Amino acid sequence: MKTYVEKERACQVTFEKNGPFWHVYTDGTLMEDIFCSAEDFNLGITLLAVCAVINCKVELVTFELMNNHAHIIATGTIESITNLFNGYKKLLTKCLNHNEHAPDLDKFNMHLHRINSLENMRNAIAYVNRNGSVVDRHVCPYSYPWGANKYFFNPEAKRRYEEQRRKITTREKRKMR
Repeated sequence: MKTYVEKERACQVTFEKNGPFWHVYTDGTLMEDIFCSAEDFNLGITLLAVCAVINCKVELVTFELMNNHAHIIATGTIESITNLFNGYKKLLTKCLNHNEHAPDLDKFNMHLHRINSLENMRNAIAYVNRNGSVVDRHVCPYSYPWGANKYFFNPEAKRRYEEQRRKITTREKRKMR
């Protein structure tokens, strides 16, 4: 069994090897509600997944969608992160404009914060994954439904994911565009 020091060293190596990492967020103080129903939130999560598959140079670590803003922890170049976000905003605009509630997404703009250390990474993940429970005191980080938070430290969910995970073919990616 590995010691705490050995586990920490492995975490540090993993962090250094897989970066750069970014906290991508939008400013909710500038926005009206974007996601007003469970259907809107489901659409938002699905479109984020589609954009992550299309932009294969970006890997999502965790995310949280709020009524009027979003938080994402991801790894990739600034260019690839920007492409993912711009594609996400474009798809949201297109899909939500067919909705009875068509939000103005002009101010739904990406802000980037570089995650410079393993400690900063842990803090950013905790911040993102608890965001829903800060806004709504009736949920905890593991019960807020509109983010990866409930799966993040859940060994059973990880096991199910690993069993079902498969590579998406280039043809399937093209069909998503």
